[in-house]
Amino acid sequence: MLRASMLAILVVHALLTSPSAARAPVEDDWRSSHIEALPREVFREVRKWAAACGVLKARSSFVQTVEIKGHRYLALHFEQLRCSDPSALCSASGCLHEVYELRQGRFRKIHSLRTSEVRISTLGAQVVVEADCELSVFKCFGTIRAVLERRFWLVGVGV
Repeated sequence: MLRASMLAILVVHALLTSPSAARAPVEDDWRSSHIEALPREVFREVRKWAAACGVLKARSSFVQTVEIKGHRYLALHFEQLRCSDPSALCSASGCLHEVYELRQGRFRKIHSLRTSEVRISTLGAQVVVEADCELSVFKCFGTIRAVLERRFWLVGVGV
């Protein structure tokens, strides 16, 4: 009896600590529905990566949305997109990040940058795009110019 109980405990322990059990929650978060839920024009842009990446699946953190005074912005974090060729999306300077703005009923890409992180937030009535510029200061200066022309503030983190 004791031997059977001990065996049952060992089997349960092995199942709970096996690599496949440890990965299950992470694997479940990779879903094509995170991409399919994107606005049509953004979905079409992301779908172009299927040639390099294969079946497109993303984590829920792939998209960040901010809305301020009726204006809506999306930031896409491509490190959260599963890709069979990671070098297509990421390099030493960081991973691809894209920012879209809803204008006249359609989302338009307003900037694309390879960096370790991009965040969109609000400061009063202003939209703030924060980019980690530590690895790519020159790209961030170009980003600051482009962003300011579009009524944004960009905060370079790590400069």
